[in-house]
Amino acid sequence: MAPGAYPVLVTIDLPGLVARHRERALSGALTLAVILALIAQTGGDAGWRAAALLSLLLALASLVFFPAAMLRYRATTLLADPDRRAFTTPPPPGPVLLAMAFTFILVPIIGEDVADLVRGEPWPDQPAGLMSGYALAAAWALSLGPWLRLRLQPGGLRYPTPFGSLTIPWEALDPESPVVPARSPLHGVRLAVTRPDLVRRRGLPPPADRLPVPSVDPEYLGRVIRHYVTHPERRPEIGSAAESARLATVDIPG
Repeated sequence: MAPGAYPVLVTIDLPGLVARHRERALSGALTLAVILALIAQTGGDAGWRAAALLSLLLALASLVFFPAAMLRYRATTLLADPDRRAFTTPPPPGPVLLAMAFTFILVPIIGEDVADLVRGEPWPDQPAGLMSGYALAAAWALSLGPWLRLRLQPGGLRYPTPFGSLTIPWEALDPESPVVPARSPLHGVRLAVTRPDLVRRRGLPPPADRLPVPSVDPEYLGRVIRHYVTHPERRPEIGSAAESARLATVDIPG
């Protein structure tokens, strides 16, 4: 090292890695949880205690990172989806971390019931493994689905939820100030809707003045939305690779 030089510290964006590779993160957690469940069933008392302790520690680690991921992870980019001709906000890492914690906790319970069936024991009256399987499937579905993500399309904005969806055409937004500054990043994106008659609701969507989008910087997302509200000629290019590159290189005014 040259005199006067300082070492370079390499920081790892763990929430970002989890969000970008959520399928791999969940697959890795499931593989490890299954291995620990096998050790618990075949390793005797010592193996059971070691597997239970490690499963608990891994679940606690996932839960510890959850609030930091939800509070601090704020991307300043949108993902291009050329097939749907849309830009989407990145997937949030929080639900993935919760699903990983559920995996480490529930897979050993499922393994216990499976081991009983393999040994020829009767099906339990209250199968905890079956209920754990339902809970684990729900956690995975929520973490891998399009929830908590806003989709920008040539025709407007779409926000899907497990219970419905909200579609807001560009023409429904206030052309002067389509985005209202949020009091806190936790409040998500607040849209100023001046034509509520154009808004389409299906099921039980959230209100348009408070859309939870925890994975993206709200100021950046607000600038992008204002840009397309005030520049309708750019809307047909939404979702294309060329438009994605332009957003990454052009300073979008607030």
